[in-house]
Amino acid sequence: MQADHSTNSTASFARLLESPPALHDLTDDCTLALQRNLTTAWGVAANYLAHSARVDTPPETVLNVFQAFTRHIACQECLRKRDQRIEEVIERWNEIFSPLVNGA
Repeated sequence: MQADHSTNSTASFARLLESPPALHDLTDDCTLALQRNLTTAWGVAANYLAHSARVDTPPETVLNVFQAFTRHIACQECLRKRDQRIEEVIERWNEIFSPLVNGA
């Protein structure tokens, strides 16, 4: 039964990853095209994590992967939205996987 719970949890995590950071109001320095760069980079990082993360993957790894794949983003508002979304993902990561790692 543990394997079924782990598989369901991994699928839940993959679905959670699919939602990119929210867009923000356009500015002179940040266009919709630039914001789509963040969405694309997020998607690549999410795909990587969905296929490589395991139950015992530390939340810091999730943070590091998203930061690495979005390192080229220069807009401070995009980065703020990215960081908010990473926090949400890590919070849910802990809710999904902590019981499995701790044997509950």
